[in-house]
Amino acid sequence: MNYKRKNLLRRIRSGLLFYAPFGILYGIFILWPIIRMFYLSTQKWNIFSPPEFIGWENFVRMIQDDIFWTSFFNTIKFTLMSSPPLIILGLMLAILFSKSYFSGFFRTFFFIPYVLSVSAISVTWVWIFNPDPQYGLANHILNAIAGASPKWLASSALALPAVVITTIWWTQAFNTMLFTAGLQSIPKTYYEAAEVDGASGWQQFWHITIPSLKNTFALVIVLQVLASLKIFGQVNIMTGGGPYGSSRVLLQYVYESAFESFRMGYAAAISIIFLLLALTFSIVQLRFQRGGKR
Repeated sequence: MNYKRKNLLRRIRSGLLFYAPFGILYGIFILWPIIRMFYLSTQKWNIFSPPEFIGWENFVRMIQDDIFWTSFFNTIKFTLMSSPPLIILGLMLAILFSKSYFSGFFRTFFFIPYVLSVSAISVTWVWIFNPDPQYGLANHILNAIAGASPKWLASSALALPAVVITTIWWTQAFNTMLFTAGLQSIPKTYYEAAEVDGASGWQQFWHITIPSLKNTFALVIVLQVLASLKIFGQVNIMTGGGPYGSSRVLLQYVYESAFESFRMGYAAAISIIFLLLALTFSIVQLRFQRGGKR
């Protein structure tokens, strides 16, 4: 009995030692910032003076803040505009690449934008959306086809869609790679048996490919929606949240509140709402994936 107990304690001690490096880093860089954020959300702090406890005033102010609600709905709008195309495009490209003789080349070609920095991508697309057809590729094409030269980034109606287009072009490769891995995990015998039974390509897609990619779809949807909710870099560089706040998103407003207005407590309160938004979606998606079972 003593031997078994000592062996168990030794295994627990070994496990804790292996976990310790990760646990320490996780506590320092994840748990502590979250705890600090909750603390700051109850404070009035401008960096230059000591924090002052104000309770729930930051959250009350947030509810009454029109800019916050505009940023919140812009974030939701961006997510709804960018996530479905990125998921569908990723699946289509993955299927296309799997049937191509030059799949390796195409995967590399389409993955190149994803490894570039957000600064390089955003500045490039600022030039593409230049309203002057002589310099802007988008308006050069539109002007040749329809004689139109919209002011993309200076238009309240087009600024956010322009950021969506940029994001789709930049990040589509990640979903494509995930779907490609999912397609490669489907046994070819399924398709061979379906062909013997006379199933068409469309029937194979709906009855074999889609059901077999159920787990991949769940992963892609969660990662894509969370990535869309975290939109910041493209907006900050391309539009700065303008014009007139039409493309301002939550993280942009957090940045402005914290580092331009020095309202650190208010920025922390907005960050908590953003965290709850992301957690809510993750929990709903997890329950949906499990079919509503506990």
